[in-house]
This record gives sequence, C-alpha cells and structure tokens, in this order.
Amino acid sequence: SDSPNASTIHEHPLYQQLLQTRKKITRPLTIVGLLSYFGLILAGAFIPKELVKPVVEGSVTSWGVVLGFAVIIGCLIITAIYVYLANKHIEPILKQLKAQVIQ
Repeated sequence: SDSPNASTIHEHPLYQQLLQTRKKITRPLTIVGLLSYFGLILAGAFIPKELVKPVVEGSVTSWGVVLGFAVIIGCLIITAIYVYLANKHIEPILKQLKAQVIQ
C-alpha cells in the first residue's frame, strides 16, 4: 500500500521536531495555567478572609471574585497564545511532514 505506517511517521525527523516544538509550547503554558488555578484554590484554603474582603470599601465585589475572573481570563489568554504559536510553529512542520510522508 502507498499509505505510510505509524513507525515510518514516528521515525521521521520532522515528526521528532514536531514533538519537540509542541513540548516547548505546551509545557510553559500548562505550568502557568496550573499555577494560576491552584494558586486561587490555595488562597481559598489558606487565606479565605482576604478573599472575601471587598475590592473597594462598601462594594459587593470581593477579591475572590476578581481573582476567579482573572484565572478565567488568563486561561483564555493562554489559549490564544497557544493557537498563535501552534499556527506559527507547529502547522508549518506538520505540513512539511505530510508532504514528505505522502510522497
């Protein structure tokens, strides 16, 4: 058959480059996301009185709400960064790999 098998693709140098590039992008973004999430969880566990304080005296919005919202926005930013970096660095390698393996 003309279709490549998995071992052919896995041994290809471009595939190895693809894996390394993906690791360089995903690891730092994953760490930042996990740190922000668990940071909020740990703050809720160890300093809950600080999280229930209002942002501005007399307002109903607490620091916990602000930090929770910040984690959500941070995750959206991390996703946008990943999409940008994947399109810039991963997709070109993937296109080259497909072109070379299908030949």
